[in-house]
Amino acid sequence: MILLHLLIEGKPMNFFLKKAGRVLQSLDLVIVLVLLPLYFEVQLQFYHRFLNFVILSFTIYNSTQFCLNKIMLTYEYK
Repeated sequence: MILLHLLIEGKPMNFFLKKAGRVLQSLDLVIVLVLLPLYFEVQLQFYHRFLNFVILSFTIYNSTQFCLNKIMLTYEYK
C-alpha cells in the first residue's frame, strides 16, 4: 500500500519527510510532556532545599542574636 502510494504520488522523499516530521512532532510531545516536568521537578527540589537552608540559617542567626541579647541584658543589670 505504501509502495503504491509512492508510485502514484511520485514524490517518495515528500512522503518520508512527512512521516519523519510526524515522528519528530511526537518526540517533541514526549519531551514536553515527560522530560520537561521532570526537569522542573529537579529544579523545584533544588530551590526547595536552598530555601530550607536559607530559612534555617536565618532562624539560627536570629536565635543566636536573641540569646546573645538576653545574656548581655542579664549582665548589664547586675
